[in-house]
Amino acid sequence: MVVTTGWSTLIGFLVLLYLQSCSGSNCVPTADGCIPFGKETKEKVFMMDPTALVVNHGSYGGVPRVIFNAEVEWMKKMEENTFYWFLPVMGYRLHLLEAREEIAKYVGVATKDIVLVENASSGINAVLRSLFPLYPHGTKILRLSLAYPMVQHTMSYIAEMGKLEIVDVVVDIPTDEATILKKVREAFEEHGQNGIAFAVFDHIVSMPCAILPIKELIEIAHS
Repeated sequence: MVVTTGWSTLIGFLVLLYLQSCSGSNCVPTADGCIPFGKETKEKVFMMDPTALVVNHGSYGGVPRVIFNAEVEWMKKMEENTFYWFLPVMGYRLHLLEAREEIAKYVGVATKDIVLVENASSGINAVLRSLFPLYPHGTKILRLSLAYPMVQHTMSYIAEMGKLEIVDVVVDIPTDEATILKKVREAFEEHGQNGIAFAVFDHIVSMPCAILPIKELIEIAHS
């Protein structure tokens, strides 16, 4: 499993805990009480410029104030003793291990199966480029037309390098979950039980913004 993270892996985990604390409610918990989702959340929880209309907060979005403040505290820890911070078996590496252990508990896997990477692009490249040398020429790999462009480009690259065959499942927008599942199921059936070696699915599609039925897609692939 790959968990994506930027400079502050620990901050990423704090985001997980923060979102977990908000799940199942219609508000965001803060030191000042529970703030309803919407304009009030934007103004009190985030630090966005009130004069700017942000319509694509997901691509380069800011973190909540509580996360930003925690990030600053970790930067202070680093500056207080940089020698200790960068020691090979101490410093920030111990905190990264602690973060991996907590993330592993959160997603229900072993700590050894949690890998921290710089971002999603680095993660998907590491996984795909390590997989394709394992398969013989002509092996089929499946992707959706909704896949993030970087994912599509990486799959095209490994297909060319490893002489693999890409099975494209074209999904026209607008659509619904039933149609997506039907198209993926038909693709697997068309190419035989052992025809497709692996598939790549986006859980949250970037363009257009949509959440795919990832659990059902995985069940189809496993079946």
